[in-house]
Amino acid sequence: MKLDLRWFVMEALEAYIQEYEIKGALDFYEQQLINKKGKILEIGQNHLFLLPNLLNHGLQMEGLVDSKKGEEACKQKCEELNQTTTIYQLSLNEFKKPTRYDAIIIPFGSVLTAEERHNSIKLLKNVYDHLKSKGTIIVDLFIQDEFLVQQKHSMVQEFMSHLYVCEKQLIKLDMIEQSTTYLLSVERIKEGK
Repeated sequence: MKLDLRWFVMEALEAYIQEYEIKGALDFYEQQLINKKGKILEIGQNHLFLLPNLLNHGLQMEGLVDSKKGEEACKQKCEELNQTTTIYQLSLNEFKKPTRYDAIIIPFGSVLTAEERHNSIKLLKNVYDHLKSKGTIIVDLFIQDEFLVQQKHSMVQEFMSHLYVCEKQLIKLDMIEQSTTYLLSVERIKEGK
């Protein structure tokens, strides 16, 4: 089992994600955005992991996140890097801004976290409305690769003197609505507790 969206949304693995997953994503996004001279918007579900580092690479970044905690964490990271930018804390599929962007990125499958398919479509239409003519949208997607309901998968990972024991189980799969429901559990063990 690999680390994917189902684990990404769980805060217990945030440190693991920041350490390992972001490095590859940064390289990819920097290559895709390096020639963009105008503003770029990163949209995130609970966090804006790429924005501070892309600012450090000279890109004109802004962010949109739906949680106050995510907004504050991103601002703090920007301050640590001596960077400033605009970060909006708004509902992802309801935001309306007069700004038009040269590129909008939705990394780490954030578009897939909408509970219903029509909400994902609404978000993508809203994103399109905020693009400049000939602007670029980059959306990370995960292709459903599990089809056996009730089957369990486990992962054991040691990281920073913690042992993580993760388990996921596909509970419901709706191919028409393109939605899945998982039961997830994460145990973080340090010094036997």
